[in-house]
Amino acid sequence: MELNQLSQTLKPFHVPYQTLVFANVWDLASLNIVLGLNSEASKPFKAIATALWVFAAYYRGYGAGFTEDDKQTLIKELDGRVSIRLGQTRAALLVSQLAKLRVARINVGPSLFQVAMNAAKKSDVNVLEGGILEEV
Repeated sequence: MELNQLSQTLKPFHVPYQTLVFANVWDLASLNIVLGLNSEASKPFKAIATALWVFAAYYRGYGAGFTEDDKQTLIKELDGRVSIRLGQTRAALLVSQLAKLRVARINVGPSLFQVAMNAAKKSDVNVLEGGILEEV
């Protein structure tokens, strides 16, 4: 499928101030797809959501991330035009909370893969210790 055709497929889902959840979307690919929706005649995407991790990496060091309070402040100050990777801690904001804050895009990114790999690791250890596979 050509880039422009992929872009047109995703276009109806990009509605201002309506949260969009992406699973395992790589930033460059999604950026190219969204930008592919712009043409000489029409430029519906005048700005692209800002990824909070860029700011977190700059101000706190790569991998440190922002606190949930920091995220709420940035979301408010940037009028929700941010892309957030869904947190995996008990303190992380829920999808419904992020949507209420009008976050433009929630990226599950590699988190689903990490959850699956941790479950596989747990089962592997159990089998190696003489047990059984974990129940699914």
